[in-house]
Amino acid sequence: MRIRYIANACFQITLANGKTLLTDPWIEGPCQQTWFNFPPVGEALRTEVYSSRPDCLYISHLHHDHLHPQTLAHFDRTTPILIGKLNTPNLRGALSRLGFSAITEVAFEARQPVAALGCEAVLFRDFHGNTQGDATLVEYDLDTSIYLYDADGTRLFNAVDNTILPADAARIAAEYGAPDVAILPYASASLYPMAMADFGAGQKADAMLRIRERTGANFAANFEAIGARYAVPAGGEYVLGGPAAGLSQFLPQPLGSELAARLDGKAEGFRKLYPGDALDCATGDVAIDARATHRDFDDADRAPTH
Repeated sequence: MRIRYIANACFQITLANGKTLLTDPWIEGPCQQTWFNFPPVGEALRTEVYSSRPDCLYISHLHHDHLHPQTLAHFDRTTPILIGKLNTPNLRGALSRLGFSAITEVAFEARQPVAALGCEAVLFRDFHGNTQGDATLVEYDLDTSIYLYDADGTRLFNAVDNTILPADAARIAAEYGAPDVAILPYASASLYPMAMADFGAGQKADAMLRIRERTGANFAANFEAIGARYAVPAGGEYVLGGPAAGLSQFLPQPLGSELAARLDGKAEGFRKLYPGDALDCATGDVAIDARATHRDFDDADRAPTH
């Protein structure tokens, strides 16, 4: 199995049989009016993804940076789509309204074959409302995660935005096996603290650092608990643009360097990918895309002050 990072939560996954799964494609244009991919996806990479004709799409949930109509407009409406069997029809309905017809709803926590891909998968529903372990406080399913079993024996767990805690990661490893690669979230998708109008700059900066501390520690603990050989941070790869651009200085996503510093003895398994980079799930080797910009970016790259 080979995974190629595109942007945010979008990965191009190539299985041993050559079939491809594209996850949560948002690779062009803004999301939520003010969110933009960072690092940006170059035109050549976008063209490659659009022309690749994936064998299947996985859409984890309804949020605009995962179900992005402007991006999805580039794909054949007969492309099979994999979603979780949620307790509301909202996700299926949204995809149907975009013209997609081959939608398969997968029951949660049951390993089963995926005909369009020639592999097996397990899907998971919401774990928690946040990285403090609170309940979601809503009666509908939202986030989902996916675990893939390739025919060559390699395994991939993609938590997507799902708020996973170490106890959940340990249970997945115990019940479904430790994956070769775990794609783990490392930041909240909320606009806290950037959009808190009653916060001064100092309060926003303090809240940002607290969030980075908590989510960075959670990323490291999940990597340890799930027992994966390699961990890839993903999700929340955005900056704010337009009138909100100045708020990017308070982005709560830890930098790659901050995550790596958290890992101690697991640091050699850390794989920070940039647009176009591809990871071999069996060997851990990364094919670098020389076209990717802002490699090893820092806060100044995300929110330039000049």
